[in-house]
Order: sequence, then structure tokens, then C-alpha cells
Amino acid sequence: MLAAAFALILGALPEVWAETRGLPDEGGTACTAEALAAALQAQRPGLVVRAWHPETESVKPPEGAVRVRLTQRGESLVLELNGTGNSIVRTMSAAEGCERNVATAALIVDGALDELQISAKAPSVESLAPPVPLRKRIAAGVALGAGTEQGLFGFVPTFDVEGAFRYRSLILTLDADVGLSSTTGFSSKSPPESPPQGNLSASQLAFDLGAGWSPRLGPGRLVAQAVFGVGLTFASVANTSGVFQQQPATAKEPFGALRLGYALDLPQGFFLEARVDGRATPRDGFQVVGADTVTTPILTLHAFGFAGFHFL
Repeated sequence: MLAAAFALILGALPEVWAETRGLPDEGGTACTAEALAAALQAQRPGLVVRAWHPETESVKPPEGAVRVRLTQRGESLVLELNGTGNSIVRTMSAAEGCERNVATAALIVDGALDELQISAKAPSVESLAPPVPLRKRIAAGVALGAGTEQGLFGFVPTFDVEGAFRYRSLILTLDADVGLSSTTGFSSKSPPESPPQGNLSASQLAFDLGAGWSPRLGPGRLVAQAVFGVGLTFASVANTSGVFQQQPATAKEPFGALRLGYALDLPQGFFLEARVDGRATPRDGFQVVGADTVTTPILTLHAFGFAGFHFL
């Protein structure tokens, strides 16, 4: 029935103009209009096919020509055939990759050409694409990252390990990051005749869970998440004079964050990602014996770059 419907569109078929829109750049020519035109001609060598780029070419298809357009819209591919007074739309999954999707589109068009003698009225046709297995809808990966974060006494280097799980455009991440120690000098006011002095150091460790949205944007994916976690701050006194009692202290605080990033898929399952977190933490003060009270900041900024691998 689908072939019969396409056949009504194609008719005598003087020539076919093929175009693609919105398909990702996978590092080659598999997603181009030329690839679609070549696949059509490979299926039917006698077919007159032209690769068309309407956004850059002023020439338009002649009257009676058939237009074949393959467009990516989110997680789906839409195959459109437009002829004289008729049009058919076929929806497919975009999970198989450009090369296979272009070949599938060419097979659909070729199948319609084999039924040119059928004259039944074109029916309403729903997508006949087989369901995509659940394992192909889920993407899972791990990544290692490095960057900088706002520590207690200034920006410091930080390192992160991330696990990510994505279903269509929904994404869930688990992170653990550690910020290196930042240091500041201090001087106590008592006793005034010989005030104790030294260095106060603090490092931070955080664990968080992020959930959000990761739609396709250009060649990669946008990442927008709400994040919740817990942070540990370790503070200690060193290089002191006049301080007879020294004892490190630890503070544990929950935090929330907004995360914005961009991930770019590479061949062989690898990917790169850049992201920025803005964290909000309840202000908390704790005493380090031998120094003044340490207060953790309410708002902090964290920036990371990642390299990772998708194992699903």
C-alpha cells in the first residue's frame, strides 16, 4: 500500500530532486543530499536524480519534477515526496545513523517505482518503521573531566568523574568532583601582644545527581540540568606560630545547582563535553581550632571540560 501511494506521486517521473535538511555532520558525506541522490541512483541506475541545495541554489525543480526530502526533526527522520498535486510523508527513527537511514529512504522510493501500474487512490499511511529496540534508545557513558571551581579562598583546579544515562532527550548524570586545596593567611587578635598567625587551608569534595534535557543542537547536544548533591569541606591549620592547639574540621552541606553544557559525539563512541555549574549552598560556618571561623560561600561557579566514551 505504501508503494502504491508513492507510485501515484511519482507518475512518469521525468526526474527526481533530492535534498536533506537538519541531518547531523558525522565526519563525512553520509548525511548529504549527494549521498541521498547516489543511493537513489544505485537502486535504480536509469533514474534521473539531482542533489539539490535550496538554501544555496537559486535554480528550482522544473514543472513535473518530483522532490524527495529527508529531514531530521529531533529523534525522528521525515521522508517527504512531493509530486504534481500529491504528497506523502513517511516517519522513521533517527537512531540507526545517516548511512543506514539514507539507504532505507532510497529503498522506499525504489519500491514505489516498481508499482507504477497501480492506480488505486493513495491511502493514509502511518509509519511502518519497525520499533527501535529499547537498548538502542538508551545511551550510557563515562567521562573524566578537569576544570576550575570557586574554592573557599579563590579559584582552584578541580577534577571530575561522571556517569551519564540518556533516554531520547532525557539525561541523568552521577558526578564526583574534588577541588584542590586553597589557602589563606590568618592572624588572631588574642593575645594582642603576640597574636597567633598561620595558614588556613581548605579543600572540597562533592557528589551530585543531575536530571534534565539533552536535545540535539547542531552537530551535538545541548545539556540543561537541575542538580542536587552534597559537598564536603575539609579545613586545617598549617605553618602556625603561637598556636598551641591545632585540629582540622569538616563541614557537610547539601547544595543545588543549575547546569548548562554542550556535548559533541565523536567516531567510535567517544565524545567531548564542556559545561558550567552554578551552585547554591546554605551558608555555614564552622570552627577550626587554632584559627578563625570558616564560612563557606552561598554561590559558587564550577567549569569543566570532559572526554568520555559511550559503552551503550
